[in-house]
Amino acid sequence: MLQEDAANGRARELWAWDNSAMATIDIKQQHTLGREAAKQSAEKIAQKLKRELNADYRWQGETLKFDCPGAQGGIEVGEHEVRVAVDLSFLLRPMKGRIEREIHEYLAECLG
Repeated sequence: MLQEDAANGRARELWAWDNSAMATIDIKQQHTLGREAAKQSAEKIAQKLKRELNADYRWQGETLKFDCPGAQGGIEVGEHEVRVAVDLSFLLRPMKGRIEREIHEYLAECLG
């Protein structure tokens, strides 16, 4: 979202959540599904997060953004690549390695 800075007349970009600035985990996975099938896979991942972790999620363009206790992030879906960016709370950061492995495994399962 662009907001005009009245003091100097320059536009600056403000983001409620920037999937690259604070991501503790940042994973890219290639796929051959095409964008629509990859979006369906991302939707299944979000439903699993909702079911297992009480996550809220919403689509914003080609990015599925989610927020659950201890983490927030997004799944950006491209024609040939999916990017998962997750910011972990302070309490979950010691589990970063395990969470990353689970994301890699689940993406491999969902995206082939």
